[in-house]
Amino acid sequence: MAETLQGIGLLEEHPHSERKHEVRYQFTITTDVLERPGSPRVATGRRSQGSVESIAGEVFPVGFYRLTTADQEILRVQNLGAGGWFIVSST
Repeated sequence: MAETLQGIGLLEEHPHSERKHEVRYQFTITTDVLERPGSPRVATGRRSQGSVESIAGEVFPVGFYRLTTADQEILRVQNLGAGGWFIVSST
């Protein structure tokens, strides 16, 4: 099962950073589901991959960031370079 999370949000290098970058983000979140006859479906894992792009054209170095989404959800994301962004956790 897959879902897409996308929009415009704010990216911070750490939770108390005074510098926030306006970004456009898109993540595909895939949930692995185990189905057994006669039993309810069970999620066995989740993974995500996506992109985060600065609206001002800035480049973000490899590392961990805090992304506040358009609906105020806070995600901890990781930039692995070469356009590889991943959701590490959400609050």
